[in-house]
Amino acid sequence: MTTDPVPPLAPSQAPKRFTAKELFAMQIPPQNYLVPNLIPYGLITLVGKSKIGKSWLCLQLALAVASEQHFLGEQVAQGDVLYLALEDVAVRLQERLEALGGLPGDWADHLTFWLHQSLNLDDLLADIKKWLQEAPNPRLVCIDVLGRILPHNTGRDEYQFYTHVFSKIQALSQEFGVAIVLVHHAKKGLSQSSDPFDQILGSTAIMSNSDATLLLERGRLDQQGLLHVTGRDIEERQVNLRRVGVKWEAGADSVEPALSSARQKIIDAIQAGAASPTEIAERSGRDRSAVQQLLKALVNDGLVIKLDRGTYGLPGSVQPDITTMPHNQSQVWAMI
Repeated sequence: MTTDPVPPLAPSQAPKRFTAKELFAMQIPPQNYLVPNLIPYGLITLVGKSKIGKSWLCLQLALAVASEQHFLGEQVAQGDVLYLALEDVAVRLQERLEALGGLPGDWADHLTFWLHQSLNLDDLLADIKKWLQEAPNPRLVCIDVLGRILPHNTGRDEYQFYTHVFSKIQALSQEFGVAIVLVHHAKKGLSQSSDPFDQILGSTAIMSNSDATLLLERGRLDQQGLLHVTGRDIEERQVNLRRVGVKWEAGADSVEPALSSARQKIIDAIQAGAASPTEIAERSGRDRSAVQQLLKALVNDGLVIKLDRGTYGLPGSVQPDITTMPHNQSQVWAMI
């Protein structure tokens, strides 16, 4: 299975003011993925503590896209990749690619490395934009690590500072319809919070301004890991990982929970009478494009069935056509 990028409306093209009627009439492409159901196109932050394998995971992703391999069990489409290895040297990258199984071949022209670039953010983004314009089929830009490109904060509060920086990078990902992955550090020490994403070093603006956030956890000597995934328009999930040599693989039991909180909201909305994606989105309080992705996954897992005219129901329940019911009965059914 491969996925082709569907770039969102460019900021210059998307209207800034509209009525709800105009909104429903817009032809907005659904969320599409670099890695199916895991990494969408957009601005992605990959977080993990030092030396637990997050750079290996990012390089593994870059190699998978450049060579059209599987990544954590999912097939990805081939494309051009730019990898900014700002803490590495050429010999280390050569050794790591070989360790990941990246033998020389035609794919190698699709993976470009930059080392020790200008750390002026605007100049760097201009260079990346030029590469995106010239690459035949750009799909992925990796920046390892975020801390190396952050400008000096002169007077803004921390939230405003990160929002300003991330908005510039995100605009670039939107303009070209690519994924830009920022590798970032987690806080030192053990977190006392039940929310794993509280481990992210820096302002909450990092997570707020990312289209998706991936948090990698692993004990220092463990070969098992856990990848927490969340985002604006994707379903929250956890992927069990195991380290095989230097490569990360999805664990055999790494399927997402059968009934995550996001899935439960969709099922609750259908039980309450919502049938169309729009109705389900309104009742569940989620974005319509995210609901469509969830519905697709739920149908594939047999937890939801697709009915006529683009509506949905639950297995084992035959929902009558309320459009043919007397008005009072249709109201009662819709309230069930």
